[in-house]
Amino acid sequence: MPNPISSGLQSSSAIEAATVLNQTNYANVDSQSAGAKAIVRIYGKAGPNTQYPSVKGTIDTILPSATIINVPLSSQQVVGYDGTDYQVRATLPEVFADQITAIGAVSVVGAGGVTLPTIVPIEVSGGILGYNVTSGGSGLTEDLTLTVVGSGIGATTGAQVIVGGVLQSVAPGNAGSGYGSGTTVTASGGVFSGASGGGRSIGGNGGRLVFNDGTTN
Repeated sequence: MPNPISSGLQSSSAIEAATVLNQTNYANVDSQSAGAKAIVRIYGKAGPNTQYPSVKGTIDTILPSATIINVPLSSQQVVGYDGTDYQVRATLPEVFADQITAIGAVSVVGAGGVTLPTIVPIEVSGGILGYNVTSGGSGLTEDLTLTVVGSGIGATTGAQVIVGGVLQSVAPGNAGSGYGSGTTVTASGGVFSGASGGGRSIGGNGGRLVFNDGTTN
């Protein structure tokens, strides 16, 4: 009788050379408005223009920082690295082209200057149980610093969702106590310092490597 299972998968008794099953990239990815387009920066924990480690299985590799120019404003981009150049793509396919490693994703800033959002706290029985974003602002590139101001103590905000430079939502944090109807939320920060870039686009994807401060080996 023939074997009824024919999935093409390897059996548990097969012997094969060890293969890498995971990769972690310790990179920061952010964006800045640069006129009619934006730039996307990739860098290490020490700040722009610094390298970052990529761990693949048991192998630790140092990758270079970069600035990608001419990226569309108000877009969602995935950053990939092919060993020489960085690329940005609007979507993450199931399988990247050979030798292209996904580094990170970024919500690219919107057009115009930076506008801080307006957030209204939801007060119930003296505690702040939620936050209503009445205006999402614009041009944001990182989480804001949000401060609850009122008669009570202990209220904090939770995770923020920023898409295309606009604040979409703020999760509740610690509710605190003793707050009244006059409680407000003040917003500050939310923007990285700018970075310069220059060059031409590659492959129609809107950017190329214009600065390399390290080695891939």
